[in-house]
Amino acid sequence: MPFTIGLVFGAATTSTILWLVGAVLAEIIEPRVRAGGIVVISIVLALHHLQAIRVPLPQNARLVPQDILAKGRSRAALQFGYELGTGVRTYVTSVVPYLVAAAVLLLALPLEAAMFVALGFALGRALVPVGWVFSGGQHWTNRFQAASRWMNGAALVAAVFAVARMATLPF
Repeated sequence: MPFTIGLVFGAATTSTILWLVGAVLAEIIEPRVRAGGIVVISIVLALHHLQAIRVPLPQNARLVPQDILAKGRSRAALQFGYELGTGVRTYVTSVVPYLVAAAVLLLALPLEAAMFVALGFALGRALVPVGWVFSGGQHWTNRFQAASRWMNGAALVAAVFAVARMATLPF
């Protein structure tokens, strides 16, 4: 539970920062340009996912340090969850969070929508360890890794449609 709570608070932190910067961008960049940016980002990320192009995506490509385990089980889980939830502490294995982050940044969403996006990111990140615990471990991990490219593709398609829908809503 502390891990998931940390994920939610970490994702909410990142989403709030993106939302605040997005509010400034909404004042200085016209809506058509911002919507065009989402289209371009969607195309680039889809091509990256399909390995048609390679784009360096911002991530802190390292593992969370082991020293947080010395803080006790609950506190370590909370801190690890928070750091993972921010999306800037460790590996990001899908392009979907980048698309959703761009939507929060460029679409001038209401704060409630930005928090909903954060909750979705946090719960999505929680699915992997929860699935591992309830499945008994390594066998599930192997199956998950084998299916992850297709799951990421399906999630990307869903995210593109969701972002397109958000871009057409009058806020």
